[in-house]
Amino acid sequence: ETMPYISGAGTATIVTRDVLGREVSEDVAFYVSNELLSPGLLDYSLSTGALRRQYGLSSFSYGELAASGVWRYGLTERWTATGWAEATEGLIGVGLGANVQLGVLGVLSGSWGASDADEVSREGSGWARGPGYAWKSAFTPAEYGQGSQRALGYSYNHKGFGLSLRRIERTDDYVNLGGYENRSR
Repeated sequence: ETMPYISGAGTATIVTRDVLGREVSEDVAFYVSNELLSPGLLDYSLSTGALRRQYGLSSFSYGELAASGVWRYGLTERWTATGWAEATEGLIGVGLGANVQLGVLGVLSGSWGASDADEVSREGSGWARGPGYAWKSAFTPAEYGQGSQRALGYSYNHKGFGLSLRRIERTDDYVNLGGYENRSR
């Protein structure tokens, strides 16, 4: 009544029977990943809200309106394309990426993104002493501009075992909505 959940590498046994009743079985290796979409299938997410400032440091600290979107499209059974965009006052970011299945060896992913952001003022260094604690209170400018980010990743899953590797490189000027106007960047 319910389909079993299958993820990662596995083996399926295919049994065929001819008209005389003879059965032939064959084991076929497969790989299933939630990072891939079927050909022609579109997955997307659109979000809007107020930009969160000083995350984890201050409650109810919000800024300008922000919007972001992610789109994924299945080009083939083994290749899914990804695109994203995000924006708020003073920041715009875009990116492209892809996930490619390497047969039964896992999934290789890669992406490239760019951002263009204005310089903002955010909390920085300058210690002020208090009873039993120290508090950062000075403001220093965050220098942004046009930056880029590239990432390369690999993932493999099997029964009871999973491996995921990811390398991300950013230029100093790259920023996204999570780090813009945020001192904990």
